[in-house]
Amino acid sequence: YGVSSTGNQADHAIAQLAQIHEKELPQGAKVLRDFRYVDDGAPSAHTEAQRDEMLSQTEKILEQGGFKVKYVIRSHQDPPEGASSDGINVKILGYGWQPKKDLILSGFMNLNFNPKQRGAKKPQKKPLFSLKEIEDFLLESSITRRDVIGRVAEFFDPMGFWEPFK
Repeated sequence: YGVSSTGNQADHAIAQLAQIHEKELPQGAKVLRDFRYVDDGAPSAHTEAQRDEMLSQTEKILEQGGFKVKYVIRSHQDPPEGASSDGINVKILGYGWQPKKDLILSGFMNLNFNPKQRGAKKPQKKPLFSLKEIEDFLLESSITRRDVIGRVAEFFDPMGFWEPFK
């Protein structure tokens, strides 16, 4: 098993911490129990005071288990330095998010039909972002139904936002 903890052990420990502290820190326990996916949390609140109390309780519970919150990103504010590569976009639950605008984007940023080689895909010769670029590429290429289904299957959508379009 090795010396370091696995993700499943950490997940179980966080669930146990939420259960242990349910009575004294109920909002934090609810965040850890209901609004967390692996290491991302996405709770919401009606007021800033509620949000700050929820965050405070969540951090207190995590500290009891030796966990530390890396970043807290709030809607309508720029992401903290280090949480974003461009100062605008962050990734959460597989989606892109622009916290300043509070805008959720698909995590599907570039359509790449190249096969994997040594675990990674070669970049497209020309990135495909717009519908017109994708149409032109498909007309020039011999893409199979299997290729298209494979790209759709790569699309990580844990909340099901994009299911109607699949």
